Amino acid sequence: MTVFAAVGSREQRPAWARILRVTAWVALLIAPWHIYQLLAHRQWFFTEYIKMELFQFGLHPLVPRSDEITVWFYLKRLFLTDPFLCVGALLAFPWLVLEFRKQKTDARWLACWLAVVAIAVFSYQWRNFPYVLMLLAPLCLLPAFFIPVKHQPWIVVMLVLLLGLKLLPSDRVWSLNYPASQPLAASPVLRSYADRGRSNELILVDTDDEFYGSTLPLPKVRYCFRDPGNVTVRYAPYFVDLGITVNSDVFSNLDRWEPIFREHLRAWGLDSSEPIATTIVARNDVDIVRIIQSHPDSDFYLPVNLRPALGAAAQSTHAIVPASSARFFLLANRSTTRVPPRSSMLQ
Repeated sequence: MTVFAAVGSREQRPAWARILRVTAWVALLIAPWHIYQLLAHRQWFFTEYIKMELFQFGLHPLVPRSDEITVWFYLKRLFLTDPFLCVGALLAFPWLVLEFRKQKTDARWLACWLAVVAIAVFSYQWRNFPYVLMLLAPLCLLPAFFIPVKHQPWIVVMLVLLLGLKLLPSDRVWSLNYPASQPLAASPVLRSYADRGRSNELILVDTDDEFYGSTLPLPKVRYCFRDPGNVTVRYAPYFVDLGITVNSDVFSNLDRWEPIFREHLRAWGLDSSEPIATTIVARNDVDIVRIIQSHPDSDFYLPVNLRPALGAAAQSTHAIVPASSARFFLLANRSTTRVPPRSSMLQ
């Protein structure tokens, strides 16, 4: 509205008092969630939502990005997701420009909408394709409003043909019959492990379960990643200070570090040791072997490419149990059998 007030003709411009009223209503609409987060999770709110999300990732991302130009990053993926919308918007764009130059109100409103959203999405330094959702509504309005009337009967025919094309079975993202995702290969393996009722914690290394294991009724689940570039830490550096993300050296001496992390978590309003060492970062295979050796009572879920690195490191403390062609378990020899809670997902 502010941009339209600047570029619209004098008789079209909304009064500044009206813009302020609309802004106030929008602020009132979004206020409850922000006020609640500010009161209930003050440090999380400022650190994660404001400092990290907006200023850190928005201005200077801490993790490497692709070499693609930002505009191309979004436009390429938008075209692959819905080429028909992109072509329709592209065909209608010249008429939008003509109507804009004629100072037509609808054209100027839509141009302002497209410009503001595009600038916001393309200038934000953290690339995330779902941000394109903000562009979909004005892109749909573009061909709907600005394809000339004389061509509209043909457009109706094209839409019918397009619907038929989208209804055909296809592996394209734009198909209405896009194949459903396949079940996780790891889920039956991990459910079978949970049914063993072991009392040991489970550490999943370079996981293939998309964190499914954390939903199972297990005593303790941790995730370990081989990360020589330290990318995991850079995603959320404050997790390191809180002990949620730890390196292999800290994890090997967790008893000494846990009271410190517990105090840090308590200062953030979380009086629990449950999140400590949820994520373990290892530099290489040697770190993984060291973790296994320093935790003889932990179970491990490992990729088969780590098998050669183990050698005889865990033979006296663990048993190797195949899980699939790509994964295997290291089960601690010392374990007690517990009765696993039967959650609804395991019935």
